Amino acid sequence: MFVFQCQSCGHKKVSVVDFLKVRDNELVKGGDIYPYEKFREFLDSN
Repeated sequence: MFVFQCQSCGHKKVSVVDFLKVRDNELVKGGDIYPYEKFREFLDSN
């Protein structure tokens, strides 16, 4: 999970990559970009 923020306006987006660890390899299963607001409670609690 990565948070990206626009340096001009401050708008944030969250990139989430779903992967499966198999032995020593990480197999990417999918991913998407979501509004920061959907993850705000989780991200701000750390």
